[in-house]
Amino acid sequence: MQNHLTIHSTLQEFEQRGITVRPITSEDEDFLYTLYASSREEELSAVDWDLSFREEFLRMQFMAQHQYYHERFIDPEFLIILLQEKSIGRIYIDHRQHEIALAEITLLPEYRNQGIGSLFVQDLKTKAAARKLPLRLHVEHFNRARKLYDRLGFQQIEDTGVHSHMEWSSQLAL
Repeated sequence: MQNHLTIHSTLQEFEQRGITVRPITSEDEDFLYTLYASSREEELSAVDWDLSFREEFLRMQFMAQHQYYHERFIDPEFLIILLQEKSIGRIYIDHRQHEIALAEITLLPEYRNQGIGSLFVQDLKTKAAARKLPLRLHVEHFNRARKLYDRLGFQQIEDTGVHSHMEWSSQLAL
């Protein structure tokens, strides 16, 4: 496995904004759960579950996702996004032989829509272009991030009914 922990080094704006990354550790589990739960708030607000059942459901879903990523990724980067040394999000990337896969980029609600996610995606596009690889991801149809990916030049390559599998490549951008 290579050390890919250079995601913030190619764009000056990361440094100017005080944005860095570090590998996740076992001490991050509570933060990662809180972050995951915050990403499901809108979706779960439509469901009339009592708080204990909702918490149990979210914990189960979080652990299943966490385990899936750790078991299935080939050459992963599991990173905490920091702003002025404060944990504000996560980004999970899998470096594969024929693609770079952006599996997750999630920010706490108060840090969304500030261009932080766009900085990371732009940085990954630069890395993908340099390696002559496509950058791929999947996004749920109802997720607002879909508009961001459209705006950043991603194209849908598959529709699963729930997710859009999307791709950006320097060849498509021409």
